[in-house]
Amino acid sequence: METVTAERFDAEGLDINALLDPKTERGRAEHGWFPKGPRSFDWLLKYRCVRDYIDNYTAKSTRNQRLYVLEKVLKAGRLTDPEQLLKLSESQAKTLIKRVWQFYIQHGKHSYARTVSITMRGFFEAHDRELRFKRSEKVRSARLVKINIEHIPNKAEVYRMADVAGSLRNRAIVLCLYQSGVRPGCLCNWNYGLVSQQLYPEINSPVQLKITPNLDNKLNLYGLPYYITFLAEESVDPKSVWPKVLRKSFRKTLNATDSLDEDTKEALMGHRLPGSRGNYFDYHDLDEVREKYLAVDWSRDGGNVTRMKELDKANKDLEERVSSLENRNKVLMVHLLAGEAGIIPMASPGELRRIPTEELERALEQHVARAGREAMRNGANETSPMYKLGSRVGRKLRSK
Repeated sequence: METVTAERFDAEGLDINALLDPKTERGRAEHGWFPKGPRSFDWLLKYRCVRDYIDNYTAKSTRNQRLYVLEKVLKAGRLTDPEQLLKLSESQAKTLIKRVWQFYIQHGKHSYARTVSITMRGFFEAHDRELRFKRSEKVRSARLVKINIEHIPNKAEVYRMADVAGSLRNRAIVLCLYQSGVRPGCLCNWNYGLVSQQLYPEINSPVQLKITPNLDNKLNLYGLPYYITFLAEESVDPKSVWPKVLRKSFRKTLNATDSLDEDTKEALMGHRLPGSRGNYFDYHDLDEVREKYLAVDWSRDGGNVTRMKELDKANKDLEERVSSLENRNKVLMVHLLAGEAGIIPMASPGELRRIPTEELERALEQHVARAGREAMRNGANETSPMYKLGSRVGRKLRSK
């Protein structure tokens, strides 16, 4: 455990050690981490006044945070139970709570100081006591600084991040965030039972994940009971890359797939479809969504989407050019056959295109064969002795 060098009590009797957060090293054995023990604040739940307050919250993380703050305030004020806190006068309670959040403000933890203020005011309000603080006494919210520099890694960068993650666990975290598109807080709530039946005895790819409000509490805001996403089989500046951007990389890869419709993209992101789009989208057709997910290229080497689009465009241009040349070839064959027959074709270009190419080719082949036979007959006559004799006599007569 980390050694605390601060004085145990400040000038006003506040227990400083209770407010510090010494880091304890979690035990680890050969086969993994030891399970966590009981929470330090579990003893508070035996008091009715605490249960009446904490039962107003349903999210596990919020309940734990509120109980942890309440425990810190009690220990800082050297109170042995929460009922003693409620017996304090308004002035005494305000002074204690204000001294606690001021401690965190002095240590640069404005957000946690605000959490202390919200928790303690809520605890007293749950027991019909309202603590009123002057405007100058309230915790000032830290100014939010918008992150202007945010790099959304592409597929190649995500896999490079996974390669240098340092362990198999870290690599799995990076790839799970990228290939499923879940929020970082949701990933923290995953357990083995979520995927065990799809990994053993055989791996079912893609691995189907049913994300419920217990895993992602933001679903309650969207009014969604759950949504389905999948996992495929299977360095950049750290100041500009956050866990959240891997969710954006997931959407970026979905957007690069032309065959994927917008509603499926939104459903895989866990978003509620607006209006009638949500009414007519079949959230229960998992096979269809699975097939569409498999159409997305999640592989390491399949990331040159721009080049693929260029090749598709080039193929379309070639198809149009071949079609144009074929039509021109038809026109030439028709004119050749018509000229041999001594007629002028009166068909329009559209009508010419409707003439089967195979029939024109057969007609042209017959014409070439017929012309060849006639040429052979003419050649045979010109080589005969009588033809040669007549030619010589004619030349002599013309010379005289």
